[in-house]
This record gives sequence, structure tokens and C-alpha cells, in this order.
Amino acid sequence: MDAWNKTAQDFYDSWAPRKKDSAVFVQAYGKLLHRFPSTFHLLPSTLRILDLGCGTGELARALAGQGFQVTGIDISEASLAVAREQNPGVSFQNADMTALPFPNSHFDAVIAMTSLEFCRDKITALREIKRVLKPGGYLYAEVRNGSFILNRMPPAFTALLTRIKLLQPYPAENFRDLSHAEWQALLREAGFTLECEFPSLRPWAYGGFLTRLKNLLIETVKQFLPPRSHYMMAFLCRR
Repeated sequence: MDAWNKTAQDFYDSWAPRKKDSAVFVQAYGKLLHRFPSTFHLLPSTLRILDLGCGTGELARALAGQGFQVTGIDISEASLAVAREQNPGVSFQNADMTALPFPNSHFDAVIAMTSLEFCRDKITALREIKRVLKPGGYLYAEVRNGSFILNRMPPAFTALLTRIKLLQPYPAENFRDLSHAEWQALLREAGFTLECEFPSLRPWAYGGFLTRLKNLLIETVKQFLPPRSHYMMAFLCRR
């Protein structure tokens, strides 16, 4: 197994059993389809959506609750066990996003909610997404952003935030977050047309004191700066 995949598997296996305020996430993700053209969701029961890196299934629950045909994949079996328990009507599979087990032109949309950044070979993953999308289909991706304002602070300040655990580096070897411009270039290289950019839908009103303090900082930045400076940003792309 690829070393980054093993890191992701171990990382999310350890998180899956922890208590999570799922309702907050389901409510936030329920607004996602408002970011798509209105013609996309006129007949939801006829549309197939792939939840790429589905985790414990909050996004899948929000979409299935609106009538869409949802398939979720993840590399963490512990996360998938929770997702299956909480979403009995949704199909979940253990799979690598660089080798999707689906035929060409199978999905109307692929949604990657903070998952693409944890894949080492991002261009292969994006080309796989394009392959399984129908012509004219949509990719919606929310990703961590190397252009986040705190990432541009002096190293000593970043080190301080890391020591007090307001920043927690992802443990994969040689991992770094791509910048806003790098994500744009990568999506175009994979053959996607960028339609819109948005702030992340991920909710931040959860967790313990330090988590909420960090999330307050993230939310404050969102109020005053454009998405390219946020901790996370979202791209809506078309095949």
C-alpha cells in the first residue's frame, strides 16, 4: 500500500470511533447542491453521485436524504463501518481514489469533501474522477489551502501555533497543502473547466476548547478575506 494511503487509513481509522456531532455536518452539507446549477437537481432520483473519501457518511446522508443515488468510497474500513451502520440505504466501498472501481461515464457528479489533498498522486486521482464522470458532469471539491493566511506567517509564529496545537500538521511524509493557484492549475491540467469558487461548507461549531478556538479563527478569516486565503476552499468544476 502507498505510504500516504497507509497514513490516511491509520489516521481515519483512529478517528472513526470518536463521537462526532454528525447532525451539524449533515445540516451543513445539505446546502451543497444549492451551489450547482438549478437544472442539475430537478430529478434527483435519476442522478448518481460519488462521495469520494466519504469518511463516516455525513455527506452521503445529506445527499441520500434529498433523493440522490449516492455511492461512497473511502480507504478507512473503520470509517466505512460507521457509514454503513448510519446509512443502510447507501452503497459504500473500500477503494483508492487513484483506481476507482467504476465504469467510464458512470456518475453525474463527484464530490470530494476534504479528501483529495490527502492523496499523493493527485493528478491520477483527478483523471480517474474525470473518467467516471459523464460528459458535462460536475466535480465539487473542498480542499485544504496552502495559501491560508496563517501558512504565510513567519515560521516562528507557525511553530508556536503548532506547539499549542492550534495547528496540527498532517503526518504523511513530505505532505504539504497546495496553494490556491496550484489547485487551479492541477484541475485544469486534469481537463476540468473551473466554473465557480466558494468558501468551504464545513461546519466549525463543534469540538473542545482548542478546536473551537481554532475554528473561530478560521471563521473570522472567512468573513473578511476571499476564498483563496481561507483554511479551506471549494471548487465547482465541469468535465
